[in-house]
Amino acid sequence: MASLRVLGAAFLVLLGAHFCAAGRSLFTFEESAYGAGHGTGGAYGSWGGAAGATAVAVVLGPGMGSSGGGAGYGAGGQGGHAGYGNWGEHEVGHGGGGGGGSAGYGAGGEHGGGYGSGTGSGGGAAYGAGGEHGSGGSGTGSGGGAGYGAGGEHGGGYGSGTGSGGGAGYGAGGEHGGGYGSGTGSGGGAGYGAGGEHGGGYGSGTGSGGGTAYGAGGEHGGGYGSGTGSGGGAGYGAGGEHGGGYGSGTGSGGGAGYGAGGEHGGGYGSGTGSGGGTAYVAGGEHGGGYGSGTGSGGGAGYGAGGEHGGGYGSGAGSGGGAGYGAGGEHGGGYGSGTGSGGGAGYGAGGEHGGGYGGGVAARRRCRLRAGGEHGGGYGGGGGNGGGNGYGAGGDHGSGYGAGQGSGGGASHGVGGADIYGGYPGGAGGYYP
Repeated sequence: MASLRVLGAAFLVLLGAHFCAAGRSLFTFEESAYGAGHGTGGAYGSWGGAAGATAVAVVLGPGMGSSGGGAGYGAGGQGGHAGYGNWGEHEVGHGGGGGGGSAGYGAGGEHGGGYGSGTGSGGGAAYGAGGEHGSGGSGTGSGGGAGYGAGGEHGGGYGSGTGSGGGAGYGAGGEHGGGYGSGTGSGGGAGYGAGGEHGGGYGSGTGSGGGTAYGAGGEHGGGYGSGTGSGGGAGYGAGGEHGGGYGSGTGSGGGAGYGAGGEHGGGYGSGTGSGGGTAYVAGGEHGGGYGSGTGSGGGAGYGAGGEHGGGYGSGAGSGGGAGYGAGGEHGGGYGSGTGSGGGAGYGAGGEHGGGYGGGVAARRRCRLRAGGEHGGGYGGGGGNGGGNGYGAGGDHGSGYGAGQGSGGGASHGVGGADIYGGYPGGAGGYYP
């Protein structure tokens, strides 16, 4: 009798556990959403296959990105979708990272990491141009390999990850961005063609310049917290670029710069900055303060028009002057500021970036050589394309909210790319 009681009690315990498990499966949000797989290989002379389908999270389930598509002997395959969406060709999402674009004998494969914590490898060897790479939330990533044509670009992690530069880079120096948290990063090596670019950490990290760089001067960005940074060294060809600290730091210009004028960025808090000196060939670039500061243009600039960036809060900024060589670049305010175009610019079209809040931007046309680039607003601002651009088609990026953007115009040389589609609802760009 006692044994029957024991068996009955055990049966009741098992039955209760069964119902508890069933109830938990009904009322617990499972992490069950993953990407639909890998992309297919690309044909000769074309882009790599499309990336795997975007992961769709179930309630609280995280998205996991899928790898990019094949080699494609023309250009590298596109990166994999990740999580909840993508940003145009780079295809960055909020979930996990996606794999890179394979080798790609023409141009290096582009790759977008995830905003969660995913990592991703670079664009392989890429005998033409170096592969681009963006890491994830706190993940890291390797650069674009050797890159016999141009140096591989590399972006560090948004959390605290670090990253190495673009290798030797026999053509142009490798670009490098440090970590957004507190990571640091080394420059682009020697770089016999052009000087390596370098960005310090977004927290408080610092960074050294682009070495000596016999061709063009090395670019340098200081820390986003309060760090400072030195200029691009001597720079016998073009003047060294320099960016001050994002907190309240300031920065000096790019020296004399007998080739091209030195670039300068003021502090991101409220600091200001002076222009690029005299610069007999190209006009000096200048960036105002990120809080509410303003900044003056690049002077006369007999070669190319001076670049100018307004304040990130609500500041405005004037264009790049006359600029007989190339049109001056201009960036509006990140809050709601607007900005005028690049002036006349007989050589190449001036670049222009609208406001990051909801600002719009007018676009200059009549470029006789290369098409100008344009970026719309990050909120909901729109922007028109690259005009007629007889050389190469103008790039265009629509708004990150829901803004729309038109393509690269007529562009008799190379068709313009509508690079960044709206995130998540933009009309342009690659969005499934």
